Amino acid sequence: MELFSTMTRDVWIDRELEIAKKSGATMHISILAMPDPEDTAKLVEEMQNTGMVDIFELNVSCPMPAGTVGMHIGKNPDLIYKQVKAAAAASKVPFTVKLTPNVTDNIGAAQACKDAGADGITISNSIRSFAGVDIETGKPYTFQGYADAFDHHVSTIEFSMDHGNTWTAYEVGEYDVNKWLWWTFEWTPEENGAYCLMVRATTEEGEVSFSTHEVMVNAKSVLPSADEVVRFGDYDLPIQYSTGLENNE
Repeated sequence: MELFSTMTRDVWIDRELEIAKKSGATMHISILAMPDPEDTAKLVEEMQNTGMVDIFELNVSCPMPAGTVGMHIGKNPDLIYKQVKAAAAASKVPFTVKLTPNVTDNIGAAQACKDAGADGITISNSIRSFAGVDIETGKPYTFQGYADAFDHHVSTIEFSMDHGNTWTAYEVGEYDVNKWLWWTFEWTPEENGAYCLMVRATTEEGEVSFSTHEVMVNAKSVLPSADEVVRFGDYDLPIQYSTGLENNE
């Protein structure tokens, strides 16, 4: 039972958890990691004091729009370590962590959980966007998408294929701020493997997307045949997603 819903925390504690506990269920309580690890630890203590927790699960993995919780913690092993270290220290029952699949490599995240004192992990939460688009190694592939910052002018779209270490800028020029800003990005994979395209936008006022948006791709020498893929309808649809600026007022 995850404490992230339209019900208040008091309702969960006073009614929902009690109903489940009386039924004889093993209470594997999932809590959402707060931006500050100390606040997460306080939440662990509060829930633990109810006497209804058998196992904790720390959620660092939901595909949340807010840039300081959910998978935005789970994609960073250093943030995971700090969260688990604080929360596990406060726990008196077995403590597990639910990881995000929205990364190209979860080994660092899992190791951070172990080093910080977790007793176990759940390897996958919800998969965001495409789980993996197959593209051909050595040939250019064109990504497409849009940006929207309400009535603010987006001045730059940036792309990264190396986990944000370097960025390629797309200068957008003049456009109608009342319409979506469509962009394209062409990239050629030199070797087979899994890659992650990261996209962010900046407005003229210097406001950057509160979170980068990502899509994973698999570069292969030989693409699957038509018999090996599933198609949606009769058309090939472009990859389309927002930069996230339109949700940040």
